[in-house]
Amino acid sequence: MKPCIILYNPRSNASGKKILPMSLLALGAVLETKYDYSIVDGNCESDPLPAIREQIQAGANLLAVTVMPGPQLSQAVPHLARTQAEFPHLLIVWGGYFPTQHADVCLNRLA
Repeated sequence: MKPCIILYNPRSNASGKKILPMSLLALGAVLETKYDYSIVDGNCESDPLPAIREQIQAGANLLAVTVMPGPQLSQAVPHLARTQAEFPHLLIVWGGYFPTQHADVCLNRLA
């Protein structure tokens, strides 16, 4: 069985405008045929947590999230804290320029 990955794009703007999650689409192209994956887009879901929860219950074992400062960070922190508390076995990987440049902040906040 191939690992199943959730690629999570937290809401990236407050206006509700739907923006393509290009970074996750590019990553999905690399994963294609090697891993099963799904994309949960916070710009399209009013509440992405149920979609994330459903994917985990269906067998996803890795949650990868892309984060920029602002609305994405504001949504990602509480969502991932709740997800981690509910599914402690789940591996969560932070990506994007905010965790890349401020890894210590991300690690201290979620520890």
